[in-house]
Amino acid sequence: MNQLRGQRILLLFICGGVILAGPVLADSVAHGDATGKPAAGPATNLSRTAADIDALIVKAGAEPPDWWDSVPLNYPKTIDLTWSPPAGKGFDPNKSIWSYLIGVLNPNPSRHKEGCKFLAFVYDQNNGKDNAQFLAAQTLGQYYGLLLSDWARGAYWYRKAAALKPLSVIHAANLARCYARLGNENLAADVLEKAGWQPQTVRELGYMGRTDQAIKLAQGLSPKGMNSLFVGDIWRFNGMWPEALAAYNEALASGSKIAKVVSASRGGVEAMNAMQRFDLNKIADGLYSGDADGFRGNVKVQVTIKDHRITAAKVVESKDDWPLSAAVNIPAQIIEKQSVKGIDIVTGATYTSDAVIDAAAKAMGGGVK
Repeated sequence: MNQLRGQRILLLFICGGVILAGPVLADSVAHGDATGKPAAGPATNLSRTAADIDALIVKAGAEPPDWWDSVPLNYPKTIDLTWSPPAGKGFDPNKSIWSYLIGVLNPNPSRHKEGCKFLAFVYDQNNGKDNAQFLAAQTLGQYYGLLLSDWARGAYWYRKAAALKPLSVIHAANLARCYARLGNENLAADVLEKAGWQPQTVRELGYMGRTDQAIKLAQGLSPKGMNSLFVGDIWRFNGMWPEALAAYNEALASGSKIAKVVSASRGGVEAMNAMQRFDLNKIADGLYSGDADGFRGNVKVQVTIKDHRITAAKVVESKDDWPLSAAVNIPAQIIEKQSVKGIDIVTGATYTSDAVIDAAAKAMGGGVK
């Protein structure tokens, strides 16, 4: 059974380009990485030229991070460092890089820096082997950027990967996020447009604040009902609760036959109804719970309110076995922002991310007297 489970996750990993995997996290979180810095958030107010961004990225690439020497190079010595395709080999973290990332490093935020060191080692060990170096560099871009919020090093490694092969749509969206966080939305928008307007890129555009353009593009997506779901997510990110509610209701009314679209839209309706009641000044101190339908079943979130502030948020129940980062990063952002406004979903984990956000929103909205 464990082997089949590993193979199922591995297939999703390969097809979707997702590296953020792992079991359910039920501990209270107030941070997104080992340093306490949230691993995601809305676009900053920085404004830098393309030349400024290039200089930051080059500088970051030329220097190891300040924690580098204190983090060990730790990996199973039996692992295949050539990054050979795992097909037919099963799920074995002691032999496969994919399995090691999914089963050991990704589920443990305290080991994400160790993951960067390991992936850099893999990159160096595969000199002249373009495919292995491409995979190592692309994964390093996601580790540095999305997991550690080191946007400059994330962009540096994504650029190295793109010099070998085109980035997947998911990773192109992640590179765009790095550019936006560094302070240049034009660079970000250019990456998104070149990657093609698909769910991940359109959503990222909306998260950059280019709402009108993103909404227009999302409305042209298919299949039926899913486009309205994306529109709702964009409105929700920007704190436009009535507009998000209308979009989620439209998705429900579309007659979509995709079960996850229906459940996510229903969760969005319930969450937006709750958020329209939400007012921290009207919530008494206490522990509040909400639930929503995730990728594999129910997701339950608990939110602690004290002195009219969100002091803790945690996923206490979930059957979703990947990606763990949604259970770490999203509660951290909710604490930071004191709301579900401006919460980045984890790229490649739409349904899990939506469920955590919706469950938290229902918990907070339900606490209003």
